[in-house]
Amino acid sequence: MDQKHLERFEILSAEAGDNIVVQLNFLTFFRQLAYGATEGGSFSRSGCLRLLENTELLRLIWRASTARPLNPRVAGSLRQHREQIAAHLGTDEPMPLPAWWQRLEESGFWAQSNEVGSRRLDTWDDDDDEPL
Repeated sequence: MDQKHLERFEILSAEAGDNIVVQLNFLTFFRQLAYGATEGGSFSRSGCLRLLENTELLRLIWRASTARPLNPRVAGSLRQHREQIAAHLGTDEPMPLPAWWQRLEESGFWAQSNEVGSRRLDTWDDDDDEPL
């Protein structure tokens, strides 16, 4: 991607904090690239990887995607994609965690949901006090 297009992405991505439509479009774009790079599908895996390997572009897309707090379920799937992309790149530096995300991490939100999610439903009885 040339510098002119990166500059346009930067201008547009800066609006994501104030414009939810812009954020959601960047979020969709990130998810499509991540899915294409990790799972394949409709998009060229190599093309998605090439775009994600452009760390300047990745930083802009990530920043816009996470500009405002997301539903924890959506953030959870982004967390998985972030880990996969960081493993491929050898760094998570282009995808810094925003403050709202850090609070989810610190609260143990995903650890709790993984623990509950890993329990088999047939092991719960009707008198079990633990929440779903």
